[in-house]
Amino acid sequence: FADVRALPRKAKAPRASEAEARAARAGAVARAQEVDEAARSRLDALVGEGVSFVVVREPDGAVAARRSDVAEKVLDALWTSSPATLARLDLHGLREDEARKALAGFVRAEQRATPRDVLVVHGKGLHSDGQGVLHEVVVDTLAHRGSAARVLAFLTAPDRLGGLGATLVRLAKKA
Repeated sequence: FADVRALPRKAKAPRASEAEARAARAGAVARAQEVDEAARSRLDALVGEGVSFVVVREPDGAVAARRSDVAEKVLDALWTSSPATLARLDLHGLREDEARKALAGFVRAEQRATPRDVLVVHGKGLHSDGQGVLHEVVVDTLAHRGSAARVLAFLTAPDRLGGLGATLVRLAKKA
């Protein structure tokens, strides 16, 4: 033991305050959520690319769309959906990116439910030039984005359910 020497002591690092530690954890969680959302968005885009929709737009702004592998009678059945059994999502007041994210999450969550018809309320776009922005977000998200693989058909809701301010959606069965 004659040659043994004590190791030099390192200076202790100053301890972070509790507030700083909380802020660091919150930042890490926010970064993880951003990474997760980006990955989910890329995956949705890849999944949606393999599905094609037949979309018919009427002069009054009404839309009827079905996957190319789905019969037109699905649209007829969707038109007669019972309002009492419909899950609803209201997009009023959301920005375009917020609405797209909310709709994708809603479709993902509701696909497991029964019945599989849902109502998306987006408004008529009375404060927009021409067609409402949220209406176009709904059509694009359902027919061309990652949600397309989860959707069989959608159409402008009948007047009793909101008319041009809402869209009825028939979701595919969860595989």
